[in-house]
Amino acid sequence: MASGTRIAINLNNCAGPLTVKDGILLKLEKAIKSVKVTVLGQYYRVFSDDTVTWVAVLQESHVSVSAYLDARHVTIDVHMCNETKDNTELARKVGHVLSDIFKTKNVKWGEEKWMSE
Repeated sequence: MASGTRIAINLNNCAGPLTVKDGILLKLEKAIKSVKVTVLGQYYRVFSDDTVTWVAVLQESHVSVSAYLDARHVTIDVHMCNETKDNTELARKVGHVLSDIFKTKNVKWGEEKWMSE
Protein backbone atom coordinates (compact mmCIF):
# COMPACT_ATOMS: atom_id res chain seq x y z
CA MET A 1 0.00 0.00 0.00
CA ALA A 2 1.45 3.38 -1.03
CA SER A 3 1.56 6.28 1.38
CA GLY A 4 3.20 9.67 1.73
CA THR A 5 3.09 13.25 2.91
CA ARG A 6 2.01 16.41 1.12
CA ILE A 7 2.91 19.84 2.46
CA ALA A 8 1.38 23.01 0.97
CA ILE A 9 3.07 26.26 1.97
CA ASN A 10 1.82 29.76 1.17
CA LEU A 11 4.21 32.64 1.78
CA ASN A 12 3.00 36.25 1.73
CA ASN A 13 4.86 39.57 1.83
CA CYS A 14 8.08 37.92 0.65
CA ALA A 15 11.22 40.06 0.64
CA GLY A 16 12.74 37.97 -2.12
CA PRO A 17 14.31 36.69 -4.22
CA LEU A 18 11.30 36.40 -6.52
CA THR A 19 12.87 36.82 -9.98
CA VAL A 20 15.58 35.17 -12.04
CA LYS A 21 17.52 38.45 -11.95
CA ASP A 22 17.38 38.31 -8.12
CA GLY A 23 18.79 34.76 -8.13
CA ILE A 24 15.72 32.67 -7.35
CA LEU A 25 16.79 29.72 -9.50
CA LEU A 26 20.26 29.51 -7.99
CA LYS A 27 18.84 29.74 -4.46
CA LEU A 28 16.29 26.98 -5.15
CA GLU A 29 18.94 24.71 -6.65
CA LYS A 30 21.30 25.31 -3.73
CA ALA A 31 18.52 24.74 -1.17
CA ILE A 32 17.31 21.44 -2.63
CA LYS A 33 20.90 20.18 -2.84
CA SER A 34 21.38 20.95 0.87
CA VAL A 35 18.75 18.38 1.84
CA LYS A 36 19.32 14.64 1.63
CA VAL A 37 17.00 13.98 -1.30
CA THR A 38 17.87 12.48 -4.67
CA VAL A 39 17.25 15.08 -7.37
CA LEU A 40 16.48 13.40 -10.70
CA GLY A 41 15.86 16.64 -12.58
CA GLN A 42 14.98 20.30 -12.22
CA TYR A 43 12.71 22.18 -14.60
CA TYR A 44 11.45 25.74 -14.69
CA ARG A 45 9.39 28.21 -16.66
CA VAL A 46 10.29 31.90 -16.64
CA PHE A 47 7.35 34.28 -17.05
CA SER A 48 7.24 37.78 -18.58
CA ASP A 49 7.79 39.47 -15.19
CA ASP A 50 10.95 37.33 -14.65
CA THR A 51 9.29 35.15 -11.98
CA VAL A 52 9.30 31.37 -12.23
CA THR A 53 7.57 28.13 -11.56
CA TRP A 54 10.22 25.58 -10.62
CA VAL A 55 9.87 21.83 -10.21
CA ALA A 56 12.35 19.35 -8.82
CA VAL A 57 11.62 15.72 -9.61
CA LEU A 58 12.94 13.62 -6.75
CA GLN A 59 13.46 9.93 -6.31
CA GLU A 60 11.23 10.42 -3.26
CA SER A 61 8.57 12.27 -5.37
CA HIS A 62 8.59 16.01 -6.27
CA VAL A 63 8.60 19.65 -5.16
CA SER A 64 7.22 22.74 -6.90
CA VAL A 65 7.65 26.46 -6.23
CA SER A 66 5.78 29.32 -7.91
CA ALA A 67 6.59 33.00 -7.35
CA TYR A 68 4.18 35.90 -7.91
CA LEU A 69 5.99 39.24 -8.05
CA ASP A 70 3.06 41.69 -7.91
CA ALA A 71 1.61 39.98 -4.84
CA ARG A 72 5.04 39.16 -3.33
CA HIS A 73 3.58 35.68 -2.85
CA VAL A 74 5.15 32.22 -3.19
CA THR A 75 3.53 28.79 -3.14
CA ILE A 76 5.50 25.65 -2.33
CA ASP A 77 4.21 22.09 -2.67
CA VAL A 78 6.24 19.22 -1.26
CA HIS A 79 5.22 15.64 -2.05
CA MET A 80 7.10 12.72 -0.47
CA CYS A 81 6.31 9.05 -0.84
CA ASN A 82 6.89 6.69 2.06
CA GLU A 83 7.63 3.67 -0.14
CA THR A 84 10.72 2.45 1.72
CA LYS A 85 10.52 4.55 4.93
CA ASP A 86 8.53 7.36 6.52
CA ASN A 87 9.74 10.52 4.75
CA THR A 88 7.57 12.95 6.73
CA GLU A 89 10.51 14.63 8.48
CA LEU A 90 12.38 14.84 5.18
CA ALA A 91 9.35 16.54 3.59
CA ARG A 92 9.24 19.04 6.46
CA LYS A 93 12.95 19.77 6.09
CA VAL A 94 12.55 20.40 2.35
CA GLY A 95 9.62 22.73 3.07
CA HIS A 96 11.58 24.72 5.65
CA VAL A 97 14.74 24.99 3.53
CA LEU A 98 12.77 26.24 0.52
CA SER A 99 10.50 28.62 2.45
CA ASP A 100 13.48 30.17 4.27
CA ILE A 101 14.72 31.53 0.92
CA PHE A 102 11.88 34.03 0.65
CA LYS A 103 12.40 35.94 3.90
CA THR A 104 8.93 36.26 5.33
CA LYS A 105 7.26 35.52 8.63
CA ASN A 106 3.83 35.36 6.95
CA VAL A 107 3.69 31.58 6.39
CA LYS A 108 0.66 29.29 6.13
CA TRP A 109 1.66 25.64 6.38
CA GLY A 110 -0.71 22.78 5.59
CA GLU A 111 0.29 19.16 5.96
CA GLU A 112 -1.48 15.92 5.25
CA LYS A 113 -0.59 12.25 5.15
CA TRP A 114 -2.12 10.13 2.42
CA MET A 115 -2.49 6.43 1.82
CA SER A 116 -3.80 4.53 -1.16
CA GLU A 117 -6.52 1.97 -0.58
